Amino acid sequence: VQEPPKKKRGRPTLTEEKILEKKTMKEQQLEKQLKKLEMKIEMTAKKEAKKKVLDKIKSKMMEEEEDDEQLDSDTDEEIREIIKKQKKPIIIVNKIQKEVAKPKPVRPNNESGAYFI
Repeated sequence: VQEPPKKKRGRPTLTEEKILEKKTMKEQQLEKQLKKLEMKIEMTAKKEAKKKVLDKIKSKMMEEEEDDEQLDSDTDEEIREIIKKQKKPIIIVNKIQKEVAKPKPVRPNNESGAYFI
C-alpha cells in the first residue's frame, strides 16, 4: 500500500521568473503612483497660478473702483475749477432719454472751456 504524497506546508518557493514578475509589477505600481503625484503637483500649481491671476485682477478692479470713487467725490466747484484751468475745451456728453445726445453744444452760464452736448 502506497502512502499518499504529503502536503507541503508553508509558502512554495518562488521561481526566478515569478520574482522578476513581482519586481516589475512593483516598479509599474511605483511608476503609476509617481505619475499620479506629478499630476497632482501640476494641478495644484495651475490652481495657484489661477488664484494669483484672479487676485491681480481683483486688486486692479478694486483700484479702479477706488479711482471711480475719487472721481465721483469731486464737487461742482472743483469741477468748475478744473474746467477753468483747461486750455482746450472739454466736451461733456449729457445722456438724455434713449441715449440720444443734444445736437448743438450749449455753454452753461457763459463759462469758458466747457461745452455740454
